Amino acid sequence: MNLPNEKQRLIDLAKGDANALKELFLAYHPQLFRRIYSLVKDQSLADDLSQQVFIRLWDKRKTIYVESNFAAYLMKMGVNEALAHIRKQRAEIIPLNDRLDQKKSEETADAAIRAAEQAFKINEAINLLPTRCKEIFLLSRRENLSYQEIADTLSISKKTVEVQMGKALLILRKNLLALMSTNFIDQIFF
Repeated sequence: MNLPNEKQRLIDLAKGDANALKELFLAYHPQLFRRIYSLVKDQSLADDLSQQVFIRLWDKRKTIYVESNFAAYLMKMGVNEALAHIRKQRAEIIPLNDRLDQKKSEETADAAIRAAEQAFKINEAINLLPTRCKEIFLLSRRENLSYQEIADTLSISKKTVEVQMGKALLILRKNLLALMSTNFIDQIFF
């Protein structure tokens, strides 16, 4: 759209005439809004950015010299404003993602350290078991043998295996209770 007396309006704008800015705004804002909206896909943001273009136009009124197509000049200002906003948004998002990745990495490292400490404490508690309890416990939990398979392997009764496992679990629970939460122990052993 071309504003009648557009060149005169630009001359008046350069002189600081706010009415000239208002007339340019009313004439070109809808077209500028649509152009910016096509880039940012957000009506409120497109409106804010298009208004920012007119603020910049006002701020630069004394240095702006448009020889031919003011609409094209204004659209270029709008595209530049939108692209600057998009670049700024990306610059803010990337460090946030980096911080989140760093936090996740730290949490993963902390979790790995805690898991290693817990495994060490469990192994330490298992090593404190009486010899027969320890042997039966390891065959059950680490070798995944059934009570009957353990009884057959050690040439003892299944009832002896059950009693020894009960004893092993009771001792482990008692020893680990001071070191870890009961919830964690229940997850490991039951």
